[in-house]
Amino acid sequence: MLHERIVHQCIQELLERRRSLDGMCDNIECVCSLLVTVGNRLDTSKASGWVDQYFKRMEDLMSSNDFPSRIKFMIMNTVDLRRNQWVPRNTKVLEVPKPLDRGPVLVEYSPRVSQNNHKTSAPLIKNPGPPIRGFGQNKGFMQLPRAASKSPGPPHKSLSPGPPLKTTGPLVKEGTSTKDVNLKKLPTRKVTSSESVSLRPSSASRKFQQQRLHPPAPKDEATPISIIPRTRDDSSDDEATPSCHDYHVVSVKGSQTEGKELLKPNTKIQAGPELSNSEIVLIPILTQYLSHKRVPDAVQLLMTSHIDLDEITHTLINGTLNKSEDDRTLVSLLFNELHKEGDLSSLIFMKGIEKVLSNRVKFESVINRNSISGYISRAIVRGVVTLSIAMATFKDGAHSPIGLIVVQSLVNLIGQDSLKKLFKDNGMLITEILAPVDKPYQSATKVLEKKNLGFLYPLKQLQVQLKSLLKEPLTTHLTLYKWIKANVDPLFYKNTDFIVLLTKCILSHVIKATSEAPSKDDLDKETFKMEDYKLVLQKFVSEEPVLQLGVLYATQVYCNDVNFPKGLLLRLFSYWYNMDVVEEEVLMKWREDVNEDYPGKGKALFQVNHWLVLLAEAEVESD
Repeated sequence: MLHERIVHQCIQELLERRRSLDGMCDNIECVCSLLVTVGNRLDTSKASGWVDQYFKRMEDLMSSNDFPSRIKFMIMNTVDLRRNQWVPRNTKVLEVPKPLDRGPVLVEYSPRVSQNNHKTSAPLIKNPGPPIRGFGQNKGFMQLPRAASKSPGPPHKSLSPGPPLKTTGPLVKEGTSTKDVNLKKLPTRKVTSSESVSLRPSSASRKFQQQRLHPPAPKDEATPISIIPRTRDDSSDDEATPSCHDYHVVSVKGSQTEGKELLKPNTKIQAGPELSNSEIVLIPILTQYLSHKRVPDAVQLLMTSHIDLDEITHTLINGTLNKSEDDRTLVSLLFNELHKEGDLSSLIFMKGIEKVLSNRVKFESVINRNSISGYISRAIVRGVVTLSIAMATFKDGAHSPIGLIVVQSLVNLIGQDSLKKLFKDNGMLITEILAPVDKPYQSATKVLEKKNLGFLYPLKQLQVQLKSLLKEPLTTHLTLYKWIKANVDPLFYKNTDFIVLLTKCILSHVIKATSEAPSKDDLDKETFKMEDYKLVLQKFVSEEPVLQLGVLYATQVYCNDVNFPKGLLLRLFSYWYNMDVVEEEVLMKWREDVNEDYPGKGKALFQVNHWLVLLAEAEVESD
């Protein structure tokens, strides 16, 4: 977020020479952190001179005897990072505690080698001379022979897990013991039966590196234990470098034989989703209940868990969606018992159901749909939740098609007759859980018959019965009205589909639709019958603008079915208006309304639009 120039200014301020040596530790640490983070962006061809000066200044400070070793190591790591073109060391090699005799050695770098490794940087120490004073002397670190510091060689990578700096060959002068140089011959310390397994690596040889890269250890040696967990990037090296997370710790103390069994490889288990606090508490209760099937004990544990009942409902259902039907039935018994205790109400139960349904991806599975539908249907039958409250969750096609699956499940549990009575007692229509596009009569009939639920939507059968009744010679408006009261569920009285159906049946009985203009006698008979049956419609649509609009749409559909005979729609609209079946405001609303569920609106509007305009103007003049 900062401009590179500002970062350069910060580094220069931190490295100012006027500051005392005691105050430089924090400054150097900040500089190293900055360079490790953004050094690759600062070390450009234009700014390489500045970066060279930064490193020269840090090397001068590092040569001081009083400078802490921690800061010296930090500077060395930063120098190595720049030499490697700002590419970090291999992170897939696990770093473990390093033997004291394998610590980094400060040697002077040859100008030629330094320039070859980094063309843009100046040599860190221009003239080879004696070792850097104060570092490596009386500090407990290994010292190289004098000849090693004067010989050019590859730069040493501090703290890297690679092989140690080679100092054998021509570098060994006369009088120098090969024991100080060749570390491979040093003995390895064994673990005895009376000692603990040491987590600190032996101060031994290069075998430490080999043991770390190759886990199987010789039988007579203690295996080094890495206490650093593997990172996510190590997935490609799972077999070569097992992490401490892949083992069970068996023993820390014991004999040499026990030391070899200290860690046992564990079967890999893919990590699942993290559990919520409620799941951590409830899943063990659920598992124990499904195993022992003791309802009172499970209820007591649930009630003492201090978890909300809607969350309990959500967790128990969510945890058994993919289990057997017997297990889900057992969980339903728990809900029934909680409801009997007076704790689990219908609203709380459905709140838990809605939490389960909130995961839409999960319910793309047919199995999960059937599972949760079974829970809801069993709860309805046992009285845990009422039908009206349960179906409110699926109103207007919400969570489709689970609402219809619940009704299908209820048919299997209690049968058609009991279900019809249940819908009637709850004052519900099956169309309430259909999507808006499926609610019109024809679409609803098609959808429900496909689900074998047509018995809950009897309008198709009602249409046949009404037409048969109207064909009888003695049928009058009074006969028709009494039959409707006796045979049609009152829930349909305020239903638009029922009004559309009734209007179409009356028009089919009254109107003689022909392509020719009707005679005067035909018009008189037509008017008489319309005056008679208007009384039936008025009983249902009076002061109901929505139902009156249904009368107009039914008239539109009827005329569309008979191919719009000339003047028929205008004549019928005049009947409805003059006979006070439909109010003027409803006529104007029909003109402006757009509803693709009823075909023929364009042709209908063409036939009656002029009459509607005149009607509106006449109303304005009368006002």
